[in-house]
Amino acid sequence: WVLWLHLFNVHEPYLPDGENSEFGKRAVDKYDTEIRLADREVGRLLKALATRGLDKDTVVILFSDHGEAFGEHGHTGHSTTLYEEEIRSTLLVRAPGFTPKTVTETVALYDLAPTLLNLADRPMPEPTAARSLIPVMLAGDATGVDGAGGADRQFISELLPDGMFPFDQKAIRVGDDKLIWWVRDGLVQLFDLATDPVEKHDLSDANPAKAKEILGDLRNWVAQSARNDLRHGMVVAKHRLKAPPKTVKYPLDVNYGAFTILGYDMPKREFRRGDRISMTFYYRVEEETRKNYFFSLDLVGPGNYRVHDFHAYHYPVNGHYPTTQWKTGEIIEDPVEIIVPDTVRVPVTMEVNLSVLHRRQRTPFHPDPKGLGVLPLGEIRIR
Repeated sequence: WVLWLHLFNVHEPYLPDGENSEFGKRAVDKYDTEIRLADREVGRLLKALATRGLDKDTVVILFSDHGEAFGEHGHTGHSTTLYEEEIRSTLLVRAPGFTPKTVTETVALYDLAPTLLNLADRPMPEPTAARSLIPVMLAGDATGVDGAGGADRQFISELLPDGMFPFDQKAIRVGDDKLIWWVRDGLVQLFDLATDPVEKHDLSDANPAKAKEILGDLRNWVAQSARNDLRHGMVVAKHRLKAPPKTVKYPLDVNYGAFTILGYDMPKREFRRGDRISMTFYYRVEEETRKNYFFSLDLVGPGNYRVHDFHAYHYPVNGHYPTTQWKTGEIIEDPVEIIVPDTVRVPVTMEVNLSVLHRRQRTPFHPDPKGLGVLPLGEIRIR
């Protein structure tokens, strides 16, 4: 049997239910309180396994999908950089027959798949760069253990544009050397994690040959692994139209100065929980701008009823084509999808509203009879 338990409370926003922080008022104190709460829930699970006599033949793995930043490099939260505070993750494995120990060697979260199959005496269905952690768990260190890792193993991290976050960064670690590639800016940073674990001293200028060599390894990996349909240039070209569509289901003529919303397509307006709401907007660029506009689609029900994460906050074209790169006269297609959450109450009718933000301030548009900077896009019905 398999149980997947997702403890989402160790995530922004911290303590949203009003729980008191056990450690102080700072964000990191609230974060630590969330960790304490998660730890208690894990304890309940382990106790339940023991009570039922399942602890002797059950594998328990506790892991996180990322770390969290608290200003170490000027950022908070995650999904903004590839510094250690954001990409280092928790990984604990408890398995029958293995002696508890601490492993200091670097491993990867994707190593969990072959590890679980190895513990279940099952082969990997196809070749993979991931490696079973069983040798590490037996030896206590991956260095020199056949098939478990070693100083020459490459670890890749990526931060891809996803609409909400426009960042495009990649990082590679080989031994103690770590290189971060800020793809769109064309910048690289090189760190020696053995002497500089907090990544404060960029060595790329002092050792350009090593930086070039490691960047070459990273570029080779990108070339071998990238899907053509996800490459930045191809995505932009696909959604940069030669002319406005001949027919748009909901035509508009809403001017924001730098661009005009010509309208949008929306195949249907009735949905159920779990359905996908699809909308496609069309913009005409009136003039080039230095403002990086952020598009905020909100769904609001009666009495200002809202559902957490039921929205579409994004930069245009899923983050691939920010407004700072738009050229005068271009016609841009911007597809947006929103999943109806299972937590929404039904039946309910909700308004769809669009706000275009710059530095968190709503951008005025014309015509706007109410002068609020909120463009109403009609209603949807969730049954």
